[in-house]
Amino acid sequence: MVRFWDDPKDIKTAIGETLSHFARREDLAGWVRSSLTANVPALADEIARLSKENGELHAELRRAKLSSERGEVNFGGVGFGELKKILETKHLLGLLKQHRLELGKAQGLLRPESDIENKKLQELCVIGVLSSVWNAIHNRSVFKLTDTGRAFLNKLEAQKKA
Repeated sequence: MVRFWDDPKDIKTAIGETLSHFARREDLAGWVRSSLTANVPALADEIARLSKENGELHAELRRAKLSSERGEVNFGGVGFGELKKILETKHLLGLLKQHRLELGKAQGLLRPESDIENKKLQELCVIGVLSSVWNAIHNRSVFKLTDTGRAFLNKLEAQKKA
């Protein structure tokens, strides 16, 4: 780190050579361009968001384990009561009940009667109660119950009879 010089103009050369030498050394860290630094506030926000999401997922997993230990049936990661509440909130339970006989048949394919019904049936696919199958003859999707949907309707029917 020490360089000796005799003439004031030699100091420029000594500094340039020394800085060039330091720039090539792999064992030294630091001197990062400001354009290459991370956006620390944005990263902190993202870490906070992911930590919150992680906590929520752990809580959901604990609830699922508890309901499984109590012998409750799990419907795609949620309990019967939760799934029923989700379907009621989204106004989909009535549609599901309305078509349960048609869906319960051997083939169990449901053709939507309108675009509005088609959108609602698509929502049931997102929730995991139905699945969508393309029907080339009618050039549109038809819907059938998933295993989760079938188990849910069976439990709903059993609850109704009880």
